Amino acid sequence: MVNSEEICSYDSSRAQNSGLEGSRIINLGKFQEYIGDLQRHLSECKGSMILCGETRNGFASILESKCSSCQKNIAFDT
Repeated sequence: MVNSEEICSYDSSRAQNSGLEGSRIINLGKFQEYIGDLQRHLSECKGSMILCGETRNGFASILESKCSSCQKNIAFDT
């Protein structure tokens, strides 16, 4: 089992967003690209992606994920 606290560096400014609750407005085309990026990376690396946090700015937010194997970050702008 992968421990997300070990993978994701702690940032106190993101601590309030650790629950990732509520609704988001997203562009489905960008979401499909994000899923494709995740799939391509996982097919090459064989790690697992951990959702590390969210940076919010009004209605906009960036979801941040990190690979458990190589520590690569992949972000999705909502």
